[in-house]
Amino acid sequence: AAVPANFVQHEISMPQSLCEWRTISEKPSRGIRNYVERAGQLGYPKLECVYIEKLGSDLAQLVCAPAARVEVGKVLGLTGPAAISHVHSLRSQPLRTDDEPETVYSSAISKALKAASGLLPFLAWIGAYDHEKDSNFVVDDLGNDLRRVVAIDFEDAFPWTKDEALEEIVTPPKPPGLSANHDRRIVNKTLSKIEMLTLAKIEACCFSSAMSRDLAQNIARVLHVRQHLVRDRIKELGWVD
Repeated sequence: AAVPANFVQHEISMPQSLCEWRTISEKPSRGIRNYVERAGQLGYPKLECVYIEKLGSDLAQLVCAPAARVEVGKVLGLTGPAAISHVHSLRSQPLRTDDEPETVYSSAISKALKAASGLLPFLAWIGAYDHEKDSNFVVDDLGNDLRRVVAIDFEDAFPWTKDEALEEIVTPPKPPGLSANHDRRIVNKTLSKIEMLTLAKIEACCFSSAMSRDLAQNIARVLHVRQHLVRDRIKELGWVD
């Protein structure tokens, strides 16, 4: 059966466990990421920009954009907290690695990309410009020739925290796979959710990330400005009517 348009894009939250995440020996078939595991849940760990990674994922959940769920946890043998992106299964893999040429995707993956169209306005909103690369998207194999596409890796999002001049510059990233396979209705639906967010809801999401309050408040303030600048930019690209 085909995946319905309102198919839930995110992993169901695993019950919190007292045990730590551990590195496992299985390696991805493509890409360079390693796996960690806890109570049957797989994840990709990152030690850099931990709370930025968490906030990118949390904001995606807020507007129902398909991004891997991220939690902050400890991995046995590693120092400090890690941002752990939940992975569906060992069959999950990058949409395309950086050293692979652009390709025409199968009908199953094209359908999954269309279902993930809400990422186009979302990534523009948070300034995730490194998502010009298809390698920052993961394809989950759900069985029965069904696929799901989710975004990962938000380390470089919120660029205005590094350069204030960027806070009102919205240049949507144009990942090849999503750009060539998108559904305007889904783009518009997610964009409308972004536009309807109140400053209070944005701030609440940012404050819950556990980053410093000043940084969270700065990010929230700029997101509130940017949420009303995205539509014109993506309209110029033909992603919404």
